[in-house]
Amino acid sequence: MPVVELVMSLLEADLKRVVRQFYAPRRTSDSGSWLEELPLMRGSVRADLVNIPDFHCFEIKSERDRLDRLVGQGVVYGATFDRVTLVIAKKHLLDARNIVPDWWGILLLDQDGLIWHRRAAMNQGADRRALASILSREEAVALLSEVGVKAANKTPLYALHQAVAESIPVLRLRAYLKEALPFRITDTALALPA
Repeated sequence: MPVVELVMSLLEADLKRVVRQFYAPRRTSDSGSWLEELPLMRGSVRADLVNIPDFHCFEIKSERDRLDRLVGQGVVYGATFDRVTLVIAKKHLLDARNIVPDWWGILLLDQDGLIWHRRAAMNQGADRRALASILSREEAVALLSEVGVKAANKTPLYALHQAVAESIPVLRLRAYLKEALPFRITDTALALPA
């Protein structure tokens, strides 16, 4: 199979590997921490691929995918990540440009591999509730204890998330997530090498 056809027919799992290889060499030496299928907003949305040091989400739409869920995903990503890049087959470019905000990056998959259509800018709209919703029970309790808030053992997770959102500034939440996420390996969010 020619290289052009091979690149264009990659499945999402293969595209994730290609994105990691494309992005990582352009970053610092600590850019090897990636999470795949990270649940957001209590699992209502999953981020395809996240570079933890940059808190940069990559949403992948292959040639076979549709863009109909992108608006809902985009609202959650915009409330959560420092940067977001849409990785798309070239056939989706026109529709995607009309859907995603200008601060999102767009990475095109074409016959030459991956090329930047536009690079992601820094998100200015992070939301403490969205960031807090990523935390596990243990992470939320530990973070709350840093600011002197004690949580009972049986406090529901949603209440812990609410307490974090009310008590912790966005910058501290981001920093804590960048520290905590590399240690979290589950069946649905695996830490991946670059």
